[in-house]
This record gives sequence, C-alpha cells and structure tokens, in this order.
Amino acid sequence: MKFVNRLAVLTLATVAASQAYAADDAKCPQTMKVGDTFEVSLETNASTGFQWQIHEKTDNVTVVSNRIQSSPSDSNMPLVGVPNQQLWVFKADAAGHAKIQLVYVRSWEADQVAKQWVCQNTITG
Repeated sequence: MKFVNRLAVLTLATVAASQAYAADDAKCPQTMKVGDTFEVSLETNASTGFQWQIHEKTDNVTVVSNRIQSSPSDSNMPLVGVPNQQLWVFKADAAGHAKIQLVYVRSWEADQVAKQWVCQNTITG
C-alpha cells in the first residue's frame, strides 16, 4: 500500500497568519510577512531509523515546534512500522530571503539523504 503525504490543516493559536504544507506539496509560501507562521507535515517512520532534520535554515526563520503526531489506532500503544507525521512549525522573524531545507536521514547514515523538502521565499516587513 502506498502512503501519500497529506496536507495537515491545523489552527495555530497565534495572532499571525498560519499556513500548512505537506512534503510533496510544491506550494511553499512564496511570500510571508514578519510574524507569520506556517506548518509542514512530513511522513516519518521512526521504526526504520529515519527522521527529518534541518539541513539548512536562514537566520530569519525560527523553529516554533517539531513534534511527531502518531497515527490513530484502537489502542493507546504506538504501532511499530506504521508511518506517523512529523510536524514542523516555522516563524518568519525578519525581512529578507528565507530558505529551509529538511532532509530525511538515519543518524548513522547522515550523508545518505532519502528525501528532502526545500522551501525558499521572501519575507516582507
């Protein structure tokens, strides 16, 4: 069965605008205003040893949060081998060009990137 990354739409408790994107979604926000936040939802499977990590990020963007959202199940126990979503929330802190590059790697094979997600945009004041 092929799992497809889905767009996660969440309401963030912030005054600024918020947008959500999935790894295969080419709609990285092209422009943002200082104070805006956006969320990226990436499929992950910790039982394989892979996790999403920041490879490159400009200083005018900060990570607000990074967490794993478990797939729903009938029990309270996490299911081994079942993909989850790794949710990243980023905030635009200062005007200028911004770039975020996330890579999907195993910690012991950091030079072997399985997937990547790249977002480049302009932050306006």
